[in-house]
Amino acid sequence: MQRIVLTVFCLVFSFGYAQRLNTLYDDKAFTDSLSRVIQTTKNDSIKAFNAFKLADLYRKNKNMSAFRQYLKIGNQFAATSPYLKDSGIYYNALEYAVKNDPNRYAAGMKAALQKLKKYRFEESYNLQTLILQNLSIYYQTHNNPKEALRILTDEAIPLAKKYNNPTVLGNLYSLIGIAIMNNGDRTKANEYFQKAIGEMEKDSPKKAPDVLESKIELYIVAAENLIYRDQLQAAQKLLNKAFSVLKNHPKSNLNGLYYFADGLSYFKQNKFNRAIASYDKGIANCLLNKDMFSLDRLRFVKYQALYALEKYKESNDILIEMVDSGRLLLGDQKNYYKEIALTFEKLGEYKKANEYNQKYIQLNDSLTASNTKEEIALLEAKFNKIENETKIKELKTEKAKADLAIQNNTLKNSLLVLLSMVLLIGITFIFIQIRNKEKLIKEKELKSKQKIDLLKKQKEVEIIQAMLDGEEVERKRIAKELHDGIGSKLSALKIMLSRLDLHESRSKEQINQLISTSINELRQISYNLVPETLLKLGIEKALSDLCYLLHSDTTKIEFQSFGMTNNIPISSQINIYRIIQELINNALKHSDCTEILVSCSQNENMFYIAVEDNGKGFNLEQMESGTGLGLKNIKSRIELLDGSYTIDSNETGTAYNIELKIKA
Repeated sequence: MQRIVLTVFCLVFSFGYAQRLNTLYDDKAFTDSLSRVIQTTKNDSIKAFNAFKLADLYRKNKNMSAFRQYLKIGNQFAATSPYLKDSGIYYNALEYAVKNDPNRYAAGMKAALQKLKKYRFEESYNLQTLILQNLSIYYQTHNNPKEALRILTDEAIPLAKKYNNPTVLGNLYSLIGIAIMNNGDRTKANEYFQKAIGEMEKDSPKKAPDVLESKIELYIVAAENLIYRDQLQAAQKLLNKAFSVLKNHPKSNLNGLYYFADGLSYFKQNKFNRAIASYDKGIANCLLNKDMFSLDRLRFVKYQALYALEKYKESNDILIEMVDSGRLLLGDQKNYYKEIALTFEKLGEYKKANEYNQKYIQLNDSLTASNTKEEIALLEAKFNKIENETKIKELKTEKAKADLAIQNNTLKNSLLVLLSMVLLIGITFIFIQIRNKEKLIKEKELKSKQKIDLLKKQKEVEIIQAMLDGEEVERKRIAKELHDGIGSKLSALKIMLSRLDLHESRSKEQINQLISTSINELRQISYNLVPETLLKLGIEKALSDLCYLLHSDTTKIEFQSFGMTNNIPISSQINIYRIIQELINNALKHSDCTEILVSCSQNENMFYIAVEDNGKGFNLEQMESGTGLGLKNIKSRIELLDGSYTIDSNETGTAYNIELKIKA
């Protein structure tokens, strides 16, 4: 009986980690900071992004009213951002997780993942990895460990390595370890737990509270695995690391996991009383957090320790309470009835022993009867299969006789058919030869045309490049002449006028004001022609200055950058700058917007531009057929960088998404 009970315990243990939301209850400062950002920022995208994060955090802490409140805020302010609208599919699917509807939750995650794959920047990769991680857990808990492992190894881990987040990689390696441990290979599981620890210890708990929570949980899971491998010293080191944090968080539900592993270590050393002391601390924590699943795990191992101390009555009381709770599976309940009956025999209470033995027999008979019905159904299916096979054999015999008669009739016509086929093959061969020759001629003509088109396109690109280079050279020449010529003369004139003893000080002030305004306008013209920041400090600083320079009291312009480097050729930097400059100017001139968001990101040789405004929008068909010089310049520069673009415009605003290829 002891062997059976241990098997049941291992199954319970292996299933536990996919069901918990562990927390240190130490994230108030973090939630307050997110809440302040939502209240103070005027940017809808920032509000939506932080509201979704806050909703998920409240869900993990089982604050459902706050979860739904911030989910509603996120949906409200995500409307103007395609990325945040697509992210919202995942956060809205969390409602099904709260309602314990895993199938609809999984469907929502898959839909969100499909939408998010088109975004190629770190935050998108991070969210995609989280979704893949949760999908893996879904398949693990729905008896499909093969698909769970495939998602982790083939999709989640390669994606996580793109942006090198140690905590995310650690979580993924930990999930693989748990899946392998559930399959019975604790040695292989330990390899993945160690890889997970190596990744997580590269990081620090500075990003969000769940970073430290993931690390503590990993220490405990890895320690339990080591305890079952009798590597108690190594396990104790991990438990010490976990306790160094948990001692400051006595209410955290992670304590239930910790005291389970701590007691298990003592149990392995035959220190049963110390094991029971640890189990009791864990039981108290589970009752505090209403974690009934972990409570049953701890009560079972406490029963084992009491049984080992021959405290049969106390151990029996625990099992009786567990079978009366109504939470056990029928198979586990049956085994517990048998164990209770045996323990009552040791206590000499044979009447109660017989009572629980009868419960064991009744439940066992019920389960056996159910199995018998299944076996009868299987036998009936086999019988029907044999009967059908007999009928099939009879039909095959009759068919064989009919086939023989047909063959005799067919044999007479075989020579005629064969001759006809030879003739047909010959004609077909000749036809194919003629057709192949025609096809080769058409292919040669097509290749020639493609080659001519390619040469034309290359020539057009060279002409566009020459025009743009000439334009930039002329801009530099004009800017230099304005700055060195007219600019210096205006400055000198201002100095000379300031030295004159004019009779009317008011006239002098007006002249000085006029000259100062002229000098500022001249500097603005020179900067627009050739931004000095671009040449000296690079594209990221130049774009930041451009957005700052063009913003006003009526129009706010925000600039965001992700992963931009200084290895972009200066010609490409100029083209990128001109594209964004033209898009901002168009928005300021025509859209009546109050906010403009400029977002740039780089992934190796790909450069991504997103410019969004909250203006009145425009008709895309009229814009495409228009003859505006600004739009033509933008298209020319995009083609020059072998790029592509999309435009989404309606009455709530306009969004440009541009992809460019750059060479290092």
